[in-house]
Amino acid sequence: MRVPALLIAAVVGCAATTWLMMAIANRTDVPYVQAGLDGIEALDALMTRSETSRAGFALFGDSLLLDSRTPDTGVATRLSRWADEQHSATLVQAVAPGLSVATHYFLVDQVLRHEPRAVIVALNLRSFSGRWQALERVEFAGWVEARRWPEAFGLPLAGIGLSADQIIFQRWLVSAGGLDAWHWLQREQVRFAHAYWQMEYALRTHLLSEPGMAFFQRWKTARLRAEKTVSNRATPQAVRIYLGAALDGLSPNAPGLEFLDALLGRLNDGEKPILVYVSPINVEHLRAIGSYDPDSMQRTLDEIRNVCDRQRATLLDLHALLPDSAFADHLDHLAQADHWDSPEGSSKVATRVERALEALLKAQT
Repeated sequence: MRVPALLIAAVVGCAATTWLMMAIANRTDVPYVQAGLDGIEALDALMTRSETSRAGFALFGDSLLLDSRTPDTGVATRLSRWADEQHSATLVQAVAPGLSVATHYFLVDQVLRHEPRAVIVALNLRSFSGRWQALERVEFAGWVEARRWPEAFGLPLAGIGLSADQIIFQRWLVSAGGLDAWHWLQREQVRFAHAYWQMEYALRTHLLSEPGMAFFQRWKTARLRAEKTVSNRATPQAVRIYLGAALDGLSPNAPGLEFLDALLGRLNDGEKPILVYVSPINVEHLRAIGSYDPDSMQRTLDEIRNVCDRQRATLLDLHALLPDSAFADHLDHLAQADHWDSPEGSSKVATRVERALEALLKAQT
């Protein structure tokens, strides 16, 4: 009887620890937990430059490029595979949930240490909203080197809840190794969360596949499919909060544009091609709820293009590329082919980006 008791104690202990780590993650707004280890691993690789690594490409992005369910099918993974197979090169990724043009600006020196010969910037239109900017990952400001402080202090830091003294403090924290400890905590939270999800998936797969439960599973799947357009799409209020700035037409002095200009200016050395692509949003759904004005969106795209032209970057507009069925949720993460029987959006996005970058590389040579 002692073995079952120890087993039960171990299971209960693991469950309690997982619950505690998840609670800590929720309290500290750690976005890694929802998106998987791929974002952490990408940032870890970014911070460590290998002397034997091949000169390759760099990618800036957020969770729209990741897929926590099937990591091998995300946009970032597809682009990494393309770089390896077509150019025998690595893809350095500044890609993680919650990143934006401001955070990418903080991390740009870490990317340039890898000496990429071309750069891809995935631009999420949500990063221009005040709500998104209020959730900025300000701890990454510690990676702004002191020699860049005069430029950084001139940016609209207050719009993302940051001040000059916080940049100095975060820099000290990085130098003291404190940020490494914080990332270790985040990494452990993700590991616990994914262990829990794997256990949950295994139990659900084996228990619900037994005779007598198959009907319930089919009914649940059918119900979720029927409700997805209602429960898994943004309401007009949510659209205003997260996309309102971009949908209304950005002004030339929008804080996000200033950070984009600074980011591209740091990347622009007159030699490497820079491709900025606007990530897809669910235009079909926005039209259906009366939240999409083509003229206003065109003003936003024109302002983004002006910044790109000024910094000699190429803009690829993919904001209206995909239909409603290609999106997994209200935040426009991409669905996979086996999710809601949708077309595989990540493949289409990656293909368009690859073609555009190939054209830039060909023109360069």
